[in-house]
Order: sequence, then structure tokens, then C-alpha cells
Amino acid sequence: MRKVLHVGPDTCLAVSSLLKEEDTEAWGVEPYDLDDVSANCKSLVRKGLVRVADIKFPLPYRAKSFSLVVVSDALDYLSPKYLNKTLPELARVSADGLVIFSGIWLCCLFLFYVGSLHCMNSCISNPS
Repeated sequence: MRKVLHVGPDTCLAVSSLLKEEDTEAWGVEPYDLDDVSANCKSLVRKGLVRVADIKFPLPYRAKSFSLVVVSDALDYLSPKYLNKTLPELARVSADGLVIFSGIWLCCLFLFYVGSLHCMNSCISNPS
């Protein structure tokens, strides 16, 4: 059974899609307020599968709770001070992998393996 945590805007949509995958359990952290959300999203929040939380602070999960942590467009607004605290926290809750998608023109893929962070793809400053 693969356990996945999605962190970022539209986490309800990501969690809903992941839950349709075979042998996958999914949870989500929405770093922004949930305004005007769908009934499906409200249901995911009620079930505890999605929560709203400020990712500048420790995540409410045990170490290595998830096989994979996927972060999309959630780190861009963090100052270097908070980024240096948040990245290790995201890695802490991941057992096998951490994938980060960040920025409009910047997209880096990182995988977390046994205590070390390896850049698997060089950063792209302008894809055009």
C-alpha cells in the first residue's frame, strides 16, 4: 500500500485523484484557506484526509508516515528562514520520496533517499 501526502493549493483535487489509484491511500495539506470549496472537498476535510495548515510550522504527522510527499506551488512564498525549516520537515514525514514542483518558471524535481537530497533534474529558469 502506497501512502501519499500532497501539499499545496488544490490539494482536494489531488487527493481525490490519488484515491482513485489502486493500492494508494492519500492525504493532503492545504496551505491556504479553503474558500468556496466543493462538497467533495468538504467531505475530504470532514474525513480528516485534507487539512488546512500553515506549512511554516511542524506537520502533524509522525516521521516516515508517507511513502511519497508531493509539494506543488506551496514553497514559493516562504522566506529563506522558513524554507530552511519546512524542507527538512517535509523530508521527515517521507519514507521514500519527496517531489517538489515550485514556481512559474522554475521546476525542480528532488528525491529524498535515506537522509540525503539529490537534485534529479537541473532547475529551469525559462523553458521558452
